[in-house]
Amino acid sequence: MHLNGAIRRLMEIRSVNTALSSLALGFVMFAYASLFIPHERWRWSAEAIRKEQTQQEAARIDDAERDGDFESRAWSEVAALEANRPAWLITAANQGDINRMKQLIDEGVDVNAQNERGVTALISAASGLQHEAVSLLLSKGADPSKVTDQGFSAYDFAHNQNDEELARLLTKRR
Repeated sequence: MHLNGAIRRLMEIRSVNTALSSLALGFVMFAYASLFIPHERWRWSAEAIRKEQTQQEAARIDDAERDGDFESRAWSEVAALEANRPAWLITAANQGDINRMKQLIDEGVDVNAQNERGVTALISAASGLQHEAVSLLLSKGADPSKVTDQGFSAYDFAHNQNDEELARLLTKRR
């Protein structure tokens, strides 16, 4: 039993020494490279990698075009952008970007669309205390009774931030 423990301990020491040896070797290689390989050579290597990645991407696009998949992929990317348009309205409302909001609404973005957390553009505008954005959204048919996944309405956000003027505006439209 005593001999078995000694052998096990020797094996543990050997594995630690192996790990330390590997670490030391890695450090020595890095030091050598840093001291003796010119920086221009490092830059050339990085540029070669970037060039290879660009060529691979171009080949992938060529393959997609040849296989007829390019057009369907392009349309799926357009569809993904279209799906994000309500998120753009929500962001513009929070920032009070009236011109962007008008543009998106004129393009047909639903003013009552909710994101994955249930936030609408009206809730976002109220949470950002954007009076003009709230007025615009209400005039375009935004529903002040919509709530987030946690049950908060636009009124709740205005009221909890002590903006009674905005809270009254939202109460009138309930």
